[in-house]
Amino acid sequence: MTIYEYDTTSIEFVNGEQSEEVLTSDPDLVLLEPFSLSDNSNFVGSKNNHESIQIFNRRLKEQNEEAFLILQPTHPIAGATYFPKQVEELQAFADEQNIPYLDHWTAWPDDDTLADYVTESQETPNEKGHEVWAEYLLDYFIAD
Repeated sequence: MTIYEYDTTSIEFVNGEQSEEVLTSDPDLVLLEPFSLSDNSNFVGSKNNHESIQIFNRRLKEQNEEAFLILQPTHPIAGATYFPKQVEELQAFADEQNIPYLDHWTAWPDDDTLADYVTESQETPNEKGHEVWAEYLLDYFIAD
């Protein structure tokens, strides 16, 4: 398993060396957090985000037709108004495209305590947030 982390937008990712780096590793499965928060901060709309996902998925399948793409949203943000709508659009897009979508937001608190799970800037989850996210993924990928 390899974790790739990029501070970029979905458009920059799909058009740049980062996507090539991922594809060069010849993955069988890609769990993609498709840069929604970065796109939001850089005025990249959902349509462009979704097109970037389609391009990446097409390239992934061209390289290995048995490869599997799964989408997951970025961590939730306390007090956000527009970002949750983008995440809803991402989930609807995944459903339309028959791409599995891991809605780990269901594991996070949806009240004022959410701030206890992210760093002060809300740019990343803190240790508590990473635990919630990791537990969700473990439950998904590892059967009892």
